[in-house]
Amino acid sequence: MCKDYFKEVKQRRYSRARESFIKSGKKYSSNINVKCYRSITEIDELLWDNINAHQDIFHSYKFLSCIEKSNIENSELWYLVFFSNQKPVGSAVLSSFKISLDLFTNKVLKKIIINFRKEYPNLLKINILFCGIPISVGKNSLTISSSIYLKEILHALVVQMELIAIQNEIGHICFKEFRADEVTWLDTLTESGFMKIESLPYVYMRINWLSFDKYLGAMRHNYRRQIIQSLFNKTLKQPIIQNYDPSVVLSESNEKLFLFNPSQFDPKKFFELYMQIMNRLDTKLETLNEDFFINTFTLLEKQSLILAAVQNNEIKGAAYLIIDSNKITFLLVGLDYGYNNHHNVLMNLLYGIVKLAIDMKFKMLELGQTSYELKQRIGGRCIKEYFFLKSSNKKINFILKMLKPILFPVVEIESRRVFNM
Repeated sequence: MCKDYFKEVKQRRYSRARESFIKSGKKYSSNINVKCYRSITEIDELLWDNINAHQDIFHSYKFLSCIEKSNIENSELWYLVFFSNQKPVGSAVLSSFKISLDLFTNKVLKKIIINFRKEYPNLLKINILFCGIPISVGKNSLTISSSIYLKEILHALVVQMELIAIQNEIGHICFKEFRADEVTWLDTLTESGFMKIESLPYVYMRINWLSFDKYLGAMRHNYRRQIIQSLFNKTLKQPIIQNYDPSVVLSESNEKLFLFNPSQFDPKKFFELYMQIMNRLDTKLETLNEDFFINTFTLLEKQSLILAAVQNNEIKGAAYLIIDSNKITFLLVGLDYGYNNHHNVLMNLLYGIVKLAIDMKFKMLELGQTSYELKQRIGGRCIKEYFFLKSSNKKINFILKMLKPILFPVVEIESRRVFNM
């Protein structure tokens, strides 16, 4: 009976929202038309990739195909294409799935909330419509071909998201994963009632060295010494990476790094190692499924590499790398926590990734949004990221703003001077 009551209240609330939306007369700019698709297969691949030509692989038709086929977190997806005089001038990917608002809270508050969830299982769990994909890659999913269309496309995007939220009874809208140098042109969202919230920082490294030796030489003594002491090959003072050859038995007892093409690496094995990481995380927006690895290893084979740490013919850890234009992205990692040297495995994978980036002459290495201290110690630099959140319910909006310091505490990252210059 109680469930029926709340269901009726919810239906009345969304009925009022629909009526309010219609009465408000909200519509797109007369210069912008929007087409909404429910599957990436409904869109011409060339058209989509041309709109996103200046973006990276995470906006590409192939990557989005992997996301859609994998059905991550049972999310729903929408693809928007913006036209001006029949010319495509922008695109956006929307996704909807349920998250917990205690995502960024401290451990003490998390424990309290977990205890309350024994009685109230959906406490602080809300369904959100994101401008963004259902995987945390530290990248936004909005493309605008020219700044002259900026305000019109943003207006059209907000209107379209509000309409989709009403049609699907979703109470919250969020623009996620915008870096500090990208948010200035999104600050207009705060005028529409969105709350600007600091997210987890993103770590990156500019590659300015001709060799790993030069990289070590540019470091301050303490950081250089730590790397050399923890290398698998201390005497050589650099990671040794061998290309995997399936005809050779990996029987040596010493830990070594091997480079695999995705077709040579079992996606089920990577998923198993990845889940050992996820099961130990306090903070996680989503959990990828096995299908994601199966699909990306196949569809993105030419844009992917797997760097693995092997001992006695057993894989103890693996890093999934995405290659795109002039940069390499450390996307995901998996570790065998039953192996007593798993921390050293992670560090050597990081050293190996830096060496690959240098040897393959990439200009940029992107390292993601976790393990800040470890990544800073190898030279990673942090940049702030933000998201914008709005509830259709004014009372909830007010509560979120009041609880902002508790629900969304700012992550303070101490800067490190790793290099001599």
